[in-house]
Amino acid sequence: MNHKLWEAYLAIGRKVESGGRNDDWGNGSPANVQMQQGFVDLFRQHLKPLARVLAPGAMREAVILAQAGYEVWSLLLGPDNVAKLAEEAAKLRLSERLHVLEQDAHDLTNFEEGFFDGYFTVQFHEHLIAPCVHIGEVFHVMRPGGVLFVDACGTTNDACKMIWHTNLVPERTVLEQWQFWGFKEIWRGPYGDDRPQFILERRPADEGKNAGYLQWISRLRRGEEISYLYHCAACKRG
Repeated sequence: MNHKLWEAYLAIGRKVESGGRNDDWGNGSPANVQMQQGFVDLFRQHLKPLARVLAPGAMREAVILAQAGYEVWSLLLGPDNVAKLAEEAAKLRLSERLHVLEQDAHDLTNFEEGFFDGYFTVQFHEHLIAPCVHIGEVFHVMRPGGVLFVDACGTTNDACKMIWHTNLVPERTVLEQWQFWGFKEIWRGPYGDDRPQFILERRPADEGKNAGYLQWISRLRRGEEISYLYHCAACKRG
């Protein structure tokens, strides 16, 4: 896709009216912090600390993850988000294990394949413009056996019906989007369509009904089999 065109659509996620300004540090009430801590505690039951965790969209959750002993990469849109989280990390002396990047999470090619052990997001999934692309990227940068916590806004929650929630879908669809890439459900939250929640496992690339197709995409992503594609295009033109 043309870079300028993609950037135009990303303006939805950055919130057009603010140009990406203002931060999403969020509600620091004791109840909210306790809820976020509970999510991290649940995650810890499935993935031990010291692991590398990708946390797109994470602000306060990224701090809690780092405090729990994980090495965390938080990918954010908007300079204020980046500045705020970097400031909090420095204040809490977490900068060595909390990496804050201003980056579109649909493109993870700056990370090596299998680099991450875990993935953690809270109400991020609904912001995706192209969920298949993001999940595919997560598949490539996550090691087999890696653990994921996915928490999403729900379709029955009127407060979630915002223009920047471009992927606001029912619980079943959230799961199917991850299952397409071969991720396996190992836990499901109790809230259904009101707040879909899952813990998932990244299965090996040769498992699952789409394994052959996904392995082919992986080779293309690495730059392999490009000559085959050009050959096919030439055949069609001929």
